[in-house]
Amino acid sequence: MTAQSPTLLLVDDDELLRTSLATMLEAAGYTVHTASDGDEGAAKALELHPALVMVDYQMPRMNGLEAIKQLRADPWGATVPIIFATNVYDINIINTLLSLNVGDYLLKNDVTLDDIQAQIRKYVPI
Repeated sequence: MTAQSPTLLLVDDDELLRTSLATMLEAAGYTVHTASDGDEGAAKALELHPALVMVDYQMPRMNGLEAIKQLRADPWGATVPIIFATNVYDINIINTLLSLNVGDYLLKNDVTLDDIQAQIRKYVPI
């Protein structure tokens, strides 16, 4: 990795998914930071200003939707690409995410790590 590697932030309380995806993305050339809950994720995003944030929904301390609302309230966070990846399918959540200009809503049960990487590359090519 070089200093020019795009930076990503993965926010998910599933340690296996978080570390597996981080390892794969780092091998592809990204710099990857992680957080295990929404509170930590929002704070890291606002500090690090990654090129993209991937956020889970159901997490301790603060859920992903609340973390996204915090990001969107910030001038930098208002435009950062966000991918929402969860196992929860709820039309009300989808509508809220659309109003917050979230790029993609992925159902983790229906995608592979390669699928997630492909979605990330749409927003942050490498």
